[in-house]
Amino acid sequence: MFPYWVLFSIFAFGAITHVLRPRGEKQATILLYVAVFVLMLMVGLRYKVGADWKNYEEIYRYLQGATVPELLRMQDPAYMLLNHLAQTLNLDVWFVNLCCAALFSWGLLRFAEREPNPWLTIAVGVPYLIIVVGMGYTRQATAIAIVMASLREFEDHRYFRTFVLFVLAASFHKSAILIIPLIVASSLRHRFAIYSVGAALAALLFFVFLDQFVDTLFSNYLDAERSSQGAGIRIAMNLLPAVLFLTLQSRFAIGEQERQLWRNFSLATLATVAGLILISSSTAVDRLALYLIPLQLFVMGRLPYAFPARGRRSDVLVFIVLLYSALVQIIWLVLAQHAEYWLPYQTVIPNLFG
Repeated sequence: MFPYWVLFSIFAFGAITHVLRPRGEKQATILLYVAVFVLMLMVGLRYKVGADWKNYEEIYRYLQGATVPELLRMQDPAYMLLNHLAQTLNLDVWFVNLCCAALFSWGLLRFAEREPNPWLTIAVGVPYLIIVVGMGYTRQATAIAIVMASLREFEDHRYFRTFVLFVLAASFHKSAILIIPLIVASSLRHRFAIYSVGAALAALLFFVFLDQFVDTLFSNYLDAERSSQGAGIRIAMNLLPAVLFLTLQSRFAIGEQERQLWRNFSLATLATVAGLILISSSTAVDRLALYLIPLQLFVMGRLPYAFPARGRRSDVLVFIVLLYSALVQIIWLVLAQHAEYWLPYQTVIPNLFG
């Protein structure tokens, strides 16, 4: 588990340095890019890490010989096309993982670089979003990160880019359409047009990317069982930042549309708690909960800056948030039922040059 702690330490150290000894903007940006590049390599060049590793290898083998039109008719066509490209180049699953990791890292960076302490924002995401989701659920992790990038476009009122990114996200995992209503409902401008386009887009994406044959093909996934078992934990992790935001939202220095967006995320988190209790199958609820993980990064990353500067209060809160994140990582690596699939961390690099 040492490599995971190295990854966490990189961003934790960056978060502390950002507070105690702020660097020049250009230098800080370059260092952040280098750190995210290391993150991308670690996520993309992993080997036999994550409980679904064998399933992704099975997908790769199944798609051999498939034509591009056939791939486009399948579920998650962008992911299928990446597999096809890897086969065309005579490469392996690691190439698909690396491409997905590049998109994942880009979306994460696009989201974090707008925050007051980007290092802290990413450090909050290391224990679960990056290690568990990013290295375990390749397709959905890519979709989540692209959605995170689309949130920034939405906050800047660039709605066309927002919807384009949603199409890309849904092409990696169609469950991305679950988050569209939360985004659309947060709009404060041109509501009728955005509501109409959002509803049409959600319906279109659902039917375009729905393929019962491929759903049956992947019905052997352990993913559904694990989602149900871990749904309570994931929802609980979202619940803390949701309550914090709803309680302290006036302290967050953000615009009204952004405030409405995160308010909707927080209310959706409360709804997932009710859904987990009332719905017999927690898988659907858990799918939505995964897309609410950005709320953790936003709230916990901004929490130290949500209070007036008195002495070194913000510095202390940065340490507290980092300790909380480290505790999450300890609990996952030591106590989680399925952590064995992530341990030890291995890289494909020796196989490439062996």
